Amino acid sequence: MNEKVRTYLIEAARQKGKFVYYSEMVNDCGLGFDLGSDEGQLQLKQTLTDISRYEHAQDRPMLSSIAVGKKDKDHGNGFYDLAEEFGFGKNKVLHDQYWGMKEATKTREFWTNNSHYKMYAKITNTKTLSTISGLFDLLLSEERYKWTEKWKNDYVDFIKDVQKLQNAIQANPNIEIDNGLLYSTLSPGIQNYEDFMLKWLRVKDNGVSSRGQSVLAEHHFDVIVWDDTFKILAKQAISNPTVNSFNAFRKWWFDNSNITNRPLLINRAFAACKPETLSSAVDNEKFWITISILKARYNFDFENDPKDNWFLANEQLTKWLDSELIKSLSKWTNRLEQLVWRNIFVWLIFDYFKSGEILPPNKLIKKEKPKGGLTSAPEHSGEFKDYDTDFEEKTRQQKDLGDAGEELVKQYEIEYLKSKGLIEKSKEVKVVPDGRGYDVLSFDESGIDKYIEVKTTTGKDLTPFYLSENEIEYMKRHKSSYVIYRVYNYDEENNSGEFFEIDGDVEAQLILKPIQFRVFMKKEK
Repeated sequence: MNEKVRTYLIEAARQKGKFVYYSEMVNDCGLGFDLGSDEGQLQLKQTLTDISRYEHAQDRPMLSSIAVGKKDKDHGNGFYDLAEEFGFGKNKVLHDQYWGMKEATKTREFWTNNSHYKMYAKITNTKTLSTISGLFDLLLSEERYKWTEKWKNDYVDFIKDVQKLQNAIQANPNIEIDNGLLYSTLSPGIQNYEDFMLKWLRVKDNGVSSRGQSVLAEHHFDVIVWDDTFKILAKQAISNPTVNSFNAFRKWWFDNSNITNRPLLINRAFAACKPETLSSAVDNEKFWITISILKARYNFDFENDPKDNWFLANEQLTKWLDSELIKSLSKWTNRLEQLVWRNIFVWLIFDYFKSGEILPPNKLIKKEKPKGGLTSAPEHSGEFKDYDTDFEEKTRQQKDLGDAGEELVKQYEIEYLKSKGLIEKSKEVKVVPDGRGYDVLSFDESGIDKYIEVKTTTGKDLTPFYLSENEIEYMKRHKSSYVIYRVYNYDEENNSGEFFEIDGDVEAQLILKPIQFRVFMKKEK
């Protein structure tokens, strides 16, 4: 972060009604950016983004709101992109509402407060974002991340239990993994095979995960832990967590059509067994985003191509971090605590640079039904191109996502009914078997049945979804009690999302477009 520019903007914010032009700021701060070039524009955007990210992380207004373009006297797209990322609203809506001007007013109000100015204007930590060790020191000192102390304690406690189990297996190499003798010295609550497996694989937060993890459905968990092959693979994974045991474990899980495909749960399980080389960034997508951040900002690179393998990539990443963070980690004399803080830091890198509005873990947030949409179904383009689709894998992923959404909706309905005093009815909420025409049975405030169809996406609120013939027929027959919960922005690692409700005359609110036909042979005359 450029502290000279930050100080310049703070001083400008302390002047009533003052804005600075981008070109003026570049000249006054001696930045040397050529704003007539794409490179110069990118440099300007990155400079202001770094500053506002830092301020937002401290729960302060976006300081870059004080800088505007000279031609239109308004904030650029980069400013509104960042505001959308922080969860303030959609870029275009914020732009149309001149939201940046309101944020500038808030910024001035904050920095003209002399106590705020005295406390926050100068960055007392001399190590800032310029080095990876500086970033480590900064993030672990921020108020925003004080909650990680509890995470660290939970993390250490569970790893100690895993290490006890590892020692017990190594002392009795021929013993079966489900033998209760192995678990007798572990912490209360996990002193038998099934309870340990619950914590290792299924519970929402086993200490290793960052905030709260997606969970396996109970029937999937039972299929896994009582499978003979799984027991062999689990014993290998716990006692000897190598890339070979990792790959074998994943292959068995992915090849088993009877269980959900959740790679982050596999990653999390192995991270508990080998904190020496495996970080807590267990969501594949977020892990690789973190790698891209480290490559772009801190010159990290792999010595050997990990070929998209999370295990192999972690081995190289943690080795590099250990060498870069020697001094920062030395404040803890216990090696396990050093490892855990280093592993937590990997996830914090993602959170600091990439996360916008962070939803509470294991929660659904109800939103208003969006006003947008279409007036008619889009026409088919008529393009006929070659493409390869792994339909089996796609089906598994959709089933996995659907299961997660249904479990969240079930929990949401239980909590909602309890809040209305319908305790007994809350006990009857359940996910129903496939084929019923809906997903979750719940109740309205009068205790009348409510049939909820759950449609889940990691995309935005208006992402199209699919209804089966059976679901449409059920919707038509139960108009007064049928509702669709559209779950969107689903975050698997955080097991959270937002949703809106489509109720009343549901069919009238949808545009249904057939994209497949069931085909029967005609009887020949």
